[in-house]
Amino acid sequence: MRALLVNPASPYSFWSFDKICRMSGRRALIPPLGLLTAAALFPGSWQLRLADLNARPITDADWDFADIVLFSGMLLQKKSLLELIAEARRRGKTVAVGGPYVTSLPQEAQEAGADVIVRGEGEDIIPELAADLATGTPKAVYTAGGRPAMTVSPLPRFDLLRLDDYATMSIQTSRGCPHDCEFCDIVNLYGKVPRYKEPQQVIAELDELYRLGWRNEVFFCDDNFIGNKKHARRLLDALIPWMKEHGEPFGFWTQASVDLGQDQELMDRMTAANFSTVFVGVESPDEATLERSHKLQNVKNPLADSLRAINRNGLSIIASFIMGFDGEEAGAGDRIVEFVEDVGLPQAMVNLMQILPNTRLWERMEQEGRLRPGDTCGDTVGLPLNFEPSRSTEELLREYRRTWRMLYDPAAYMGRLERFYTAMRPTRSAMRKGQQGSLTFEPEAAASTGNKKTRHAAPGYDGFRRKNPLRHFYYDARSLALLTWTYGVRSPARGAYWRAVHGVWKQNRSRLVLLFYGMAQGYNTMAYLRALDRKLSRYIDAISREPREDRPAGADH
Repeated sequence: MRALLVNPASPYSFWSFDKICRMSGRRALIPPLGLLTAAALFPGSWQLRLADLNARPITDADWDFADIVLFSGMLLQKKSLLELIAEARRRGKTVAVGGPYVTSLPQEAQEAGADVIVRGEGEDIIPELAADLATGTPKAVYTAGGRPAMTVSPLPRFDLLRLDDYATMSIQTSRGCPHDCEFCDIVNLYGKVPRYKEPQQVIAELDELYRLGWRNEVFFCDDNFIGNKKHARRLLDALIPWMKEHGEPFGFWTQASVDLGQDQELMDRMTAANFSTVFVGVESPDEATLERSHKLQNVKNPLADSLRAINRNGLSIIASFIMGFDGEEAGAGDRIVEFVEDVGLPQAMVNLMQILPNTRLWERMEQEGRLRPGDTCGDTVGLPLNFEPSRSTEELLREYRRTWRMLYDPAAYMGRLERFYTAMRPTRSAMRKGQQGSLTFEPEAAASTGNKKTRHAAPGYDGFRRKNPLRHFYYDARSLALLTWTYGVRSPARGAYWRAVHGVWKQNRSRLVLLFYGMAQGYNTMAYLRALDRKLSRYIDAISREPREDRPAGADH
């Protein structure tokens, strides 16, 4: 059997990171890990080919190759997915569709012409599906009977990728979340009881990426890497010696809850393993809002103190916020900006509430008659709203637009970058040379590898540049020139740019590389915001022109 595995195109969004990808000579941020994992569950006798539309367009040769076309996708990808299903049927292909989108909302894919719907995680389903497809007797729907143990999850088929298409690889070490935030769909998709891979499974995946020649960033795509701190420590204690033995070929980033800032030793273990960045769901600086939405893990300790501790201990932060909560009072955006400035967080992502299918919030909105299911698109940093807010829609959107503008004013952004990276402790190698800093954990405490020559690079930078150094030097130099020209010469914020460079060079020069990484991320976000700002302005103008009696119910609250 010959199967084409297709990852549909994602629309332009905050997570496209298109400018970052171009700066590094890549086509897309991250590969479709779900499809690569599914591919490993099909019989070894099958011929498989991957088509990732976020990296390259699908070709006639791809379509002609396939006896069967297998799709997976998230809600954000639904437009492309539904179009591709129709095209595959037009070409006479058997179509099977799985992934988070059809697990939550299967009907639209069925109506588009899918022959087979796969709902749930694939480890227990795909072997049966493959056998039925081989005999030409597939069922219309396959539904997972439970939550498979991660110990049975196979090594993903990284060999199907064109590695140079991607800025980062991804691996997954856990599924499920013990928390019960009203707006989050992780519990619905993966359950409340977290499941974990064994450390040796994770090391095997890194071995495979290393064998294939990957020398760059790796994203641990767990929803909360430290959800079980005992598991995280076991994994890190396996990662640290592996990284030393292999010359630190990768830089890591992940998602973690804010209580990471309360665990000094765990942060030190993460940086020893070469983690450089964590994505943290802050959601709101308002405790009452967090409590109403059951984000209770964020009110156990002072948010600002936890985030400052993560910063001080060597990890960059992408902080996520949400606007549009029920009961949210006017000025929520201003309070987010004030909080971000006070803590000195450079990277802040502000989501506009999108009600995700089958969450407790979805069910409540449906009961209250406030849900607009036809507008559900999965883009949490965009439009349209798929519910009636508890306050004026126009007021909310104007405030949302203003929040983004204030956060990414170039001078304000450069100022936060300078404060963030001067506050961060130096790298381990710099501290050994006499710069100030403290650690509660040194990698030698985890295991002795006998490799005394390995140096501790700035997280996510030096080590993996030892492969193809000329390529990396070219793209790094080109990016630095672009940033300096854009912000250091042409921008009205050029004074703030040079103050940031000088300040970090003078006070914490081992973090200068991360400062420029932060500038590149800001450059990418500011480009995206120009498109978002235009979209928001059109939407607001349309609302403001509507007669009051024709406005959506939430517009007049």
